[in-house]
Amino acid sequence: MKIAFLDTYTWDYTVETPYRQALGGTQSAICYLAEALAALGNEVFLLNNTSVSGMFRGVDCRRRKADAENLELLRSLDFLVIVNIAGKARQIKPLLGDRTKLILWIHNEPGFVFLENFKNSTETDACDALVFVSDWQRDRFHDLFGIRLNRCHVLRNAIAPCFANLFPDNSSILSQKSRPPVLAYTSTPFRGLDILLTVFPAIRQAVPGTRLKVFSSMKVHQIDGNADDMFFGKLYQQCQETEGVEYIGSVPQPELLQHLRSTAVFAYPNTYSETSSIAVMEAMASGCRIVTSELAALPETTAGFARLVSMSGRETLASISNWQRAAKPEWQSYIGRFLEAAVAVLKECDGANRATAETHLETHLRQQVEYINRGCTWPARAKEWVEWLHSLSVKTVRVAEQMRTESLVDLEAARSHFVKGNRLQDAGQFDRAIESYNKALEFNGEDAEVYKKLAEIDVVRGEFARAIDRCHLALKYQPNFAPAYLTIGNAWHAQNDLEKAIQAYSQALRIQPDFAEASANLGSMYYKLGQLDSAANCYQKALDINPSLRAVQLMLGSVLQQQGKLDAAIVCYQKVLEMQPKDPATAEKLANLLQEKDRQTASENFIELETESGAQQAISVNKDEGYGLQPSSINLPPVKTTENLDTTFTNPEEISEPVAPLNLPDSAPTANFQAVEQYKILAENCLVKGKIKEAIAPASKP
Repeated sequence: MKIAFLDTYTWDYTVETPYRQALGGTQSAICYLAEALAALGNEVFLLNNTSVSGMFRGVDCRRRKADAENLELLRSLDFLVIVNIAGKARQIKPLLGDRTKLILWIHNEPGFVFLENFKNSTETDACDALVFVSDWQRDRFHDLFGIRLNRCHVLRNAIAPCFANLFPDNSSILSQKSRPPVLAYTSTPFRGLDILLTVFPAIRQAVPGTRLKVFSSMKVHQIDGNADDMFFGKLYQQCQETEGVEYIGSVPQPELLQHLRSTAVFAYPNTYSETSSIAVMEAMASGCRIVTSELAALPETTAGFARLVSMSGRETLASISNWQRAAKPEWQSYIGRFLEAAVAVLKECDGANRATAETHLETHLRQQVEYINRGCTWPARAKEWVEWLHSLSVKTVRVAEQMRTESLVDLEAARSHFVKGNRLQDAGQFDRAIESYNKALEFNGEDAEVYKKLAEIDVVRGEFARAIDRCHLALKYQPNFAPAYLTIGNAWHAQNDLEKAIQAYSQALRIQPDFAEASANLGSMYYKLGQLDSAANCYQKALDINPSLRAVQLMLGSVLQQQGKLDAAIVCYQKVLEMQPKDPATAEKLANLLQEKDRQTASENFIELETESGAQQAISVNKDEGYGLQPSSINLPPVKTTENLDTTFTNPEEISEPVAPLNLPDSAPTANFQAVEQYKILAENCLVKGKIKEAIAPASKP
């Protein structure tokens, strides 16, 4: 087969480079895989930003430029593999031959900057197949972008060739480990090194004499040394100033191997979404015990051999520009758990049964090393690639036009899984419901209803951003799908962003005017803003469409009661009791309201409820009534919000702060009702538009 890898990064390297200098994981993987494919007899090319073209280890390495020679090469290929960038497929596709298959090989997480165009379906549809490096990574892209699983294939990473078969069968792995023990950190600095340096003094105190070797820098990404020091210089200085820590920096893989062979523990308090982690694989091949985070693809990569530290309680993960986590309060429990795990692993052979413990540990390490040597090498991966590429060439992948034909979509099976998911969701079995919905998407990845149902579960679980993303996927396949806007509104309401919630509910009603649930939820937003007339109108419209909405009937009664329309409120409460006769809260409301009505004179029946000072009385609402919201926003988890009064609001579309109604204390002296009413109305109008400062100004006038 004739295969080319296209790397659009600016890095200057050839297939020889990872043998001579430190190189990032993705680029090292390209080099080692290309070499292994060439060794199997394939004609392999690497097109990148190399400054030196030529044959290296059986691979034709060329500078990436649109000259006649390269254009002719593109037309002659069986496969072109674009590495780790979305947005080039449509540009490159016309340059390929009729039989050339275009493959996108993805190494990073969905939020990676060069993968932003993944949300553009025309780009991904231009590819014949998508290759991921872990199941976790594939599933993340599927969840976020709705890609079809039958277009995806997982082909995992592997260790550098020098790490293979380090320990003969009759040799002891433990005997080659240093005493006192040595820990190692070999990843880039922004993935947890700050946490490791924070806990290392305590590790060294618990296990005296322990040393830490740090093989870390941005040199592997061909970042200039000055820029590296600007971002991470203080971290490297902390390494040099911490007792027992030896800062070595990035080194070529053959040199790294010599250090890891004697290293006891690979200490990796990972704070970044690893999609695979070649560094972990190579530490496993070196016979190191692994202590790392139970995060992203790391459980998958370590295959049961690592001591995984729970990530519960942490907030945001790290990125290359926002990596400092050691001092953040929400990370302290994780830091404590990592310290405990690292010390426990270092001490696992201490105690009276030392010989037995060492025997068990030797067996564990031997099994770990054999697992890596058996399947996690590039020659083994190259065979998997060849087998898969062959299947791809004899059976055309379902590209965009084919996928849209009904013959390739089993709609009956999709509907069956969808119905099962609905039953499970109604029963509160959300994990099983998600499984059923995902199976439905395997048969029909363009089913807007399924994405909306998944979004409903996300809202209930507090995953609001994901819920909104799923709804946008639903709207991508069905642009005028009003229920998706309903769920978007519920997600914004759960975050107290009432303005955006109003926009979403209003859009749902523009599409579907008889959408009772959207009208009810819109009414609830106006209710929370104190706009009782608008709230009552929306509630009444919802009930005109669907009179059986008990919670909405109850909310309408509360609104009418606050407006002083007691007869109408009584009718609402009576209707609620007709639907649910044994509702004690509504029965109590009705009884109190009837007593109040009896105490009033005929003339007082038409007077609005006011205190002597003119302020409206607040009517309590049972928290279980949920402001009448339908259906998935009921009983949402509380969301902590803060309001920054210094924020400038110029466009209601950009509002992110919660907007709350202006409530005056009931017990405090207030101005005459007529005197403050004009300012109150003005303030409410400002609040609806998100103009918090302007709302406060008129409200404080009298």
